Amino acid sequence: MAKKDDLPAMPFYTGDWFKAGDVRSLTVEQRGIWIDMLFYMWESNERGVLVDASGQPYTISELSRMIGLSEDLLKQNLKQMESKKIFSLRESDGAIFCRRMIKDEAIRKIRKEVGKIGGNRNKEKNLLKQNDKQKDKQITENENEIEDENNSLKEGIIRETTLEPLDERKSQFGGPTFGAVKEFFIQNNRSVDEAVIFWNEYEQKKWYVSNREGEPTRKMKTTRDWMLKAEQWIKKARISEIDKSKNKSEFQQRIENSTYKPAYQTPKNTNCECGCGKSGTMRMDKYLVASRKCYEKLKAEESAGFQILGSVIKSLNNKNEEVPS
Repeated sequence: MAKKDDLPAMPFYTGDWFKAGDVRSLTVEQRGIWIDMLFYMWESNERGVLVDASGQPYTISELSRMIGLSEDLLKQNLKQMESKKIFSLRESDGAIFCRRMIKDEAIRKIRKEVGKIGGNRNKEKNLLKQNDKQKDKQITENENEIEDENNSLKEGIIRETTLEPLDERKSQFGGPTFGAVKEFFIQNNRSVDEAVIFWNEYEQKKWYVSNREGEPTRKMKTTRDWMLKAEQWIKKARISEIDKSKNKSEFQQRIENSTYKPAYQTPKNTNCECGCGKSGTMRMDKYLVASRKCYEKLKAEESAGFQILGSVIKSLNNKNEEVPS
């Protein structure tokens, strides 16, 4: 367990958790496994390394009981997480460790040591006499690393709180501006929304090209580099659209076709077929279109015809009743 002089709470970088592409590519189950492992590594005697109280790595059966998963399911998830470089394995004993947590712990210890030195010149001189030149150089490099990390953290906070307009956004990692990407997508008859998705995706990747395993291989340094990658991205999007259109039913394709008209739809600017010269707004049947006045007239004639037919039928029935048997 953690020592008494250690931090009482675990620092958690929410920005890294939500923006890291490797972490967001995990399934919900794998993210739950990883957060549990981070908590156990924080409470470990060797902070950042997943070992028990004796310093030995946890076995799969022990880890499955701690997390609450079956061994087979845990093995399968850990294999996928290792392939994405979510964690590393120590060469000496194969223990799982978190690179970021170990780095932060080393920086914290250096800060603590430097803080003891500050304010007391005599102690500082004695400590400098005891340390050789290599130790002095190491402390200086570590202090610079701490300063760079603090500066990057401040920049990240400012960038999150004061987000510039979309068209004015510039890459923080040497990539193209959003305006250049937007212009390229418009020239290729693609929407601005697709340009936003593409720019955000590679800005998150720091404009590195990744292989199938998700590992960065090389950085896009020229305009040609990101344009070639954008062409590939657009080509995949078009292929996906074609595949979706092939899977649509004939009815859906007819509905999306602008020339398709549903049955019994009255066309616009159609003249009355009775010859009155007025526009036909009413449909009598599948083919006949009439104006409102002609429509009412035809309906009245049709009703009168049914009345005459009914009276004839009624008179015939009466005559049949009068004939003697």
